[in-house]
Amino acid sequence: MNCERCDKSESDVEKITHYKEHDCNMNLCSSCIAIIEKPYNEKCFQCKKLVSKNGGAKKYEEHILCLYCFQNILTSKDRKIRPKTSIFRKRNFWFSVGLAIVGILILTEYL
Repeated sequence: MNCERCDKSESDVEKITHYKEHDCNMNLCSSCIAIIEKPYNEKCFQCKKLVSKNGGAKKYEEHILCLYCFQNILTSKDRKIRPKTSIFRKRNFWFSVGLAIVGILILTEYL
């Protein structure tokens, strides 16, 4: 009997078993079973939950994260990237405030 995935014979590998989990119905060797089960057994680096049950896996800076933690990181980065408002961004407002103050000072001189 041969492995249906890697086509190795039973004499080349230790044991070939009938694997029915994760939508797979094949005769597989132990190394192919380990390859198939790897994504289902990975844990999120941040929350330590299984990534397959928490939205799927995403790689971020050499770490595997679940989709929920990955979205949280992206939204927190988004908040940090946005520039804070400054005087230069609201220059029209400050220009009109300055004109109003100068106008009030001129009017008080003539009264």
